[in-house]
Amino acid sequence: MDWHSPSLFAILDSRPGKALLEHSLPADCTPAFSALSSREVHYLITGGAAMNLHGIPRLTDDLDLLVDLREGNLVRFQGAMEDLGYLPRGPEGSSGGVTRILRDSRARGRSTATLSPQGPEGPGPKIDLVVRPPLPFDEVFRRRGKIIFGDLVLPVLSIEDMIAFLRRYGRERDTEDVRILEKVQDMKGV
Repeated sequence: MDWHSPSLFAILDSRPGKALLEHSLPADCTPAFSALSSREVHYLITGGAAMNLHGIPRLTDDLDLLVDLREGNLVRFQGAMEDLGYLPRGPEGSSGGVTRILRDSRARGRSTATLSPQGPEGPGPKIDLVVRPPLPFDEVFRRRGKIIFGDLVLPVLSIEDMIAFLRRYGRERDTEDVRILEKVQDMKGV
């Protein structure tokens, strides 16, 4: 990205902007966001979609979510996903409810659990749930960013917390993302 040109974030702040915002997310996320909102699920958008929402172009075909793992919230989350026809897929093809998949994924040392749209066309993108967050959910939820998307307000992991997540994961591929996020943070004066 040329740091002297306007970022996607700056363009999103202009109106109407909704069409551009839709192109920064995996295809057909609206039903998932609507279902999560209507069931009052506490979650945050992370990963490539969050990078896009913070103004860093990233191709992504899935939706990474950090969900509050407390029982009541998980019940609401599972209901929203079932309404949309999503099926949990755990490690090595195991299946079952969201709680079981999260438990199986954690027990096997995985950092994510996957929910897949049912059928070949599916209702939307594959969803990866963060099951081993490096920071407590309540902390990052308080610092979340909020992006207006049609009639919805999308909760997105803050740049500060994205940097902390990527550093804690310590994957080689995340080093460049941290560098870019720090530049965006400096540009925004955060």
